Amino acid sequence: MSSGIVFKSETHVLMGYQPDKHMISGIGGKPIGNETPIETAFRETIEELFGIQPSSTLIEVLVDNFGFRPELKNGSYTMFVYTIDELLRFLCVVKSHSGTSPYYTTFPTSLDSLLFDRRTPPNVEVIHLCMVPIISSRFDIDQRDMKLIS
Repeated sequence: MSSGIVFKSETHVLMGYQPDKHMISGIGGKPIGNETPIETAFRETIEELFGIQPSSTLIEVLVDNFGFRPELKNGSYTMFVYTIDELLRFLCVVKSHSGTSPYYTTFPTSLDSLLFDRRTPPNVEVIHLCMVPIISSRFDIDQRDMKLIS
C-alpha cells in the first residue's frame, strides 16, 4: 500500500511533475520492509523533494512531530494532509537533520526556495515541483503556450 504527504493551502496543493508518467501528481510512494504508512509517506517525501535517503532518526522525529493525522484513502493509496505552515516546519526539521540536498545549492527553508531553486538531474522521479490550484473539475494545460515560453 503506497502513501504520501499532501501539503496544501486553502486554494493550492504541492505536487510534482513525473516525466516517466507524463503527469503532475502527489508526493509519495511504496513502503520498504515493515514501514507504516506514515513512515513511508515521510521517507518518500524526503526522497522526492530532496534526493536524499533519510535516517531512521529523522523519520522518528517527523512521526513524533507531525505524524498523528487522520489517513485519507484513495484506493490503495494513503494520504496525510498538512498545511503550508507545517511544510515550512518540515523543511526546517529535515534541514537540521540532513543539512544538504543534491537538488539545492542552499537547503530550502521557504516555499519559494523549494519551488524555484530546485535543480535536479534528468533521471529523477520528480523533476519539478509546483503549486496546483485545488479545482474539483478536470482541467488541462494549453501546451501551445508551453511551446512558446520554453
